[in-house]
Amino acid sequence: GLGPWSVDMFLLFQCHKSDILPIGDLAIRNGTANLWQVKGKAKGGGLCQKKDAEKIRLLHEPFAPYRSISSYYMYKCSGMKG
Repeated sequence: GLGPWSVDMFLLFQCHKSDILPIGDLAIRNGTANLWQVKGKAKGGGLCQKKDAEKIRLLHEPFAPYRSISSYYMYKCSGMKG
């Protein structure tokens, strides 16, 4: 189906919108946790897309209205290939 993650990815990579923070994306959450060395409420201390959404938004707030750029960097900080 077409959900929030799909819409965020479309806006980020196809429409090149400047202020997209796809909290539902695991790489974004892992990159955020790695960069700021924060623990969340998900299993193993990871950041949860629902329970830690406000924490993630606050960490990325200094980048507004260009959170898409911080999102790109979170892929690199996540340690995931892509």
